[in-house]
Amino acid sequence: MKYPKQYVVFTDTTGKELFRMTAEGSSEGEIEETIGLLAYERGLDPESIRYTYSPMMYSIFMLKDNLTTVPKRFMRYDWTMAHGGVNVNEYDTVYTGYIEPRATVEETLEAIFTMFNVNHPADYRGRSLSVSDLVALEEIGTYFCDSVGFKQIY
Repeated sequence: MKYPKQYVVFTDTTGKELFRMTAEGSSEGEIEETIGLLAYERGLDPESIRYTYSPMMYSIFMLKDNLTTVPKRFMRYDWTMAHGGVNVNEYDTVYTGYIEPRATVEETLEAIFTMFNVNHPADYRGRSLSVSDLVALEEIGTYFCDSVGFKQIY
């Protein structure tokens, strides 16, 4: 399994950071190998080394409020692509935050969708995340919120 996460952070049992590596393309085997090397280099029991993922930055974009974009709001991906596609210049950034990444990109996107439909962040004042909105995951890509799931556009 490949992890769509920003960094893997290795710590000892006290929480002291031992090592940090980019997670892009890191497999479970590479993580286990790194634990073995850290244990060997530092004279530690491999069982005493923990790893977590650092938070991933994300941004939410919604169509601007003007005569050109209003008809495109809440329209599905297929309709949008048939009517000129996604133009990022027609979107405003409405929120940027951090999330603990899930095991897959899809699970991370679904967690963001749930957060912005069930339990908005305290400092967010916009509407719920919906069809035609965009979610950008740092160093991963930008995704179009469709009627079911997300479609990667960048």
